[in-house]
Amino acid sequence: RLGHNLRMEVAGDAHNIANDQASGKNGLKVKVKRFVPPYLWQSLKDRSRLKLDEANFHQYGRIMDEFKPDVIYERAAWMGNAAASAGKKRGIPHFLEVNAPLLEEKLKLEHSGIYDRKGAIMEKELYAFVNWITVVSSTLRNILVDRFKVDPEKILILPNAIDPDRFVAPSKDSISMLRKELGLKDSVVLGFVGSIFPYHGVDELINVVSEVHRNGQNVSLVIVGDGYIVPELKEQSERLKAPVVFTGNVPRSAVADYISLFDIGVVPKGGYYMSPIKLFEYGAMGVPVLAFNTEPIRDVLLHEANGVLFDDSESMKQGIVALLNEDLRRTLGERFKEEVHKEHTWFKNTERIVKFMHP
Repeated sequence: RLGHNLRMEVAGDAHNIANDQASGKNGLKVKVKRFVPPYLWQSLKDRSRLKLDEANFHQYGRIMDEFKPDVIYERAAWMGNAAASAGKKRGIPHFLEVNAPLLEEKLKLEHSGIYDRKGAIMEKELYAFVNWITVVSSTLRNILVDRFKVDPEKILILPNAIDPDRFVAPSKDSISMLRKELGLKDSVVLGFVGSIFPYHGVDELINVVSEVHRNGQNVSLVIVGDGYIVPELKEQSERLKAPVVFTGNVPRSAVADYISLFDIGVVPKGGYYMSPIKLFEYGAMGVPVLAFNTEPIRDVLLHEANGVLFDDSESMKQGIVALLNEDLRRTLGERFKEEVHKEHTWFKNTERIVKFMHP
């Protein structure tokens, strides 16, 4: 749409990855992993990443020599310096997208290993190699500046966004049928969309919704998505007799339909530096947002102006009760919807990136 010639590349050999999946090698790895100590398994995994990065350096170099790009845009990955190194060698400007401090994220999602120090050095080199960096929150910007001594002038804060074409309201008949299918009746529906891990705070959300329901409010909670803790959450809901519906995973094309059921979209918790996409998905559908009060959320929402923020279980409960007011829900939902469609689309983000490179 902006008239640029784009070439996309995936790190590694996609053909071999597909062959591994088809041949069952991935399943074999899962079985073997059970008998290997986590530190050793992680060390072997990171060693493979280093070898892949070395191979990618030569692969990307050949691609750059052939395609001769004016700029490289890349999403940062743990132990993935190949494109930045190859680009720097050829003097090609490089824009790096950073969604998390890489070592910190790796330790949270995986394990420590013998190559952690090597990876930490590579991470600092990566930020130094590139010309510009985009981060998803002001918190992450501060981490790069304070922890990695990155020049703040080369950092663009760019929260996540949505594709507006994917978020079109379904017909009222479709919404009514889905409500009936899920047994929601005439309750005020709170909703959560996304992967479900302990740090998302869905357990706390269930507790609070259960309490509001016991206090006589006609509310229900719809949880769209899946995760390994869902069986525990279902047991929690049954124990509390909470009005909770678990849909499991739904097709990506159906996410907007489920969000359209929500009267209130909830971001119960999240990483302290993360920009949750669900926030913008709720907004795109005109659903008022109740969100945990973090700096990345405040980059986008102002309390009681275009959303409602909370700090703990008690203020979450107060926020739910406040949003039982239909007029307030309509005002906040419409206001944030307008902002999302105007300021928080991927196309708008792309325009900002181009302008940042060429002010």
